[in-house]
Amino acid sequence: MKRKAKKLPTFARERYIKIFFKMRLKYFLHALCCWCIIGFTSCLGDDEVIEYTLSTDAQFFTFKLANDSISSELALASYTIDQIKGEIYNKDSLSFGLIPLMEQLPKAIFTYTTAITDGGNVCLIAADNADSTFINSGDSISLLPFLNVAAKYLRVYAANGTTKDYTINLRVHTIDPDSMVYESVSDNLPITIADSETKTILLNGKFYCFGYQSSVLKYASSEDAVIWSLPSTVSGATDIQVQSISLYKNRLYARTISGDLYSSADAADWTPVSLSSPDGIFAAAKVIAVLGETQDIPVASSNALALLSLVLEEDNERFFVKTDLNHIWVKGDNVPSDFPVTDFISVSWTKPDSYMSNLTLVDGASNAIWRTQGDTLTGWTKLSAPQLAGGEGTFTIPLSSNVLYYNNELLLINGANNYTAYTSIDGGLTWKDKETKYAPPTKYAPGDYSPREKASVCVKDRFIYIFGGEYEGDVLHDVWRARLNKLGFEN
Repeated sequence: MKRKAKKLPTFARERYIKIFFKMRLKYFLHALCCWCIIGFTSCLGDDEVIEYTLSTDAQFFTFKLANDSISSELALASYTIDQIKGEIYNKDSLSFGLIPLMEQLPKAIFTYTTAITDGGNVCLIAADNADSTFINSGDSISLLPFLNVAAKYLRVYAANGTTKDYTINLRVHTIDPDSMVYESVSDNLPITIADSETKTILLNGKFYCFGYQSSVLKYASSEDAVIWSLPSTVSGATDIQVQSISLYKNRLYARTISGDLYSSADAADWTPVSLSSPDGIFAAAKVIAVLGETQDIPVASSNALALLSLVLEEDNERFFVKTDLNHIWVKGDNVPSDFPVTDFISVSWTKPDSYMSNLTLVDGASNAIWRTQGDTLTGWTKLSAPQLAGGEGTFTIPLSSNVLYYNNELLLINGANNYTAYTSIDGGLTWKDKETKYAPPTKYAPGDYSPREKASVCVKDRFIYIFGGEYEGDVLHDVWRARLNKLGFEN
């Protein structure tokens, strides 16, 4: 039944008539108390007066929606009732793609509870406040006015006629949570590869970009990848191989062209790290490769230590080595002849549902992936032919691409002639083309993202930062960042 807003005060009288026919006599007497308070004298002859006062509670206690044809999410959603502000909303937005379904099937079953247990005391108020409709718990109502905006409101009546209004906001994701969004950060990377390759790394929340300018190793730093310090000369080492710079326990480690190992806590001052062990077995060894950081026992163990993995060479013999922060070196197996020691991508990662640390090396030159779970001395496995997911053939690793661990999976972006993004959930055994969901906006127009080789990537605050690189021989000075939409929702 529809009633004009100005006639709403008649609600109480109509309700009492309804109660008269439905309830016992004592409830009828209770309903009459909306007009007056009647004193009854006890039949025992005393003077006790009994007063009946109608409830003033005009609040929703529960609020639910359901339409399985649209989605079971409607019924499973938790709806917050803010009694102070008079707002009802679902804190966790419903899935992307439900709005078209709601437009086709706009109605859902609306159930609620209030102080009046038999219902019929809730009114749907029009946006212009010109019309209203009383609704019962279990009625079907249109969801369209409530989508992502409080366009209408519900009015609840207490037994004494008091009212309370609620705005309704049914929140639904309007962007695909499983898509990646790219945005330009700046176009003023201070060190580019005009003279040589560069590498940008994240140390203690700050970006550091390294590269040679006029044969002198320089670095520049930035908090936000937008404003950079002027390039400064690195001290303590003159021939650091830029691509070998790695992070280990909040320090930077790198090999020099001459095969020495250096470390730095601030990117500016570098000091040599002795390779000699207590028995002197590495005294003449040279560092061939810095593989990265890992752990050789379960991460959850109280004895777990982060270890730095290297490849050393001595007397024409190459072997794996690991060390802890005290530089206690341990020698492992000899290095296979086809194991990558240059131009590889190193990724250290741990799955949320596993306590084992993983180290993966991606070698585009041989189209192979090497990986180990903890044991970097003897436990390396070669995946010589990584596959495309779904049995679509062998996956060809783009040269000079970037691989990182992001959103609980390996992500490969950039690289020679690569215009898309690939992910792997099994450590690099199979790869899935994410197509337009993850692909950068490569439209070749001014301001758009250029496909690139030799770029650097870092992850900070769930954003992937992409620094410079080359495109068709041209040096790129730009910085981009990308983020999976759903990781922004969780913030």
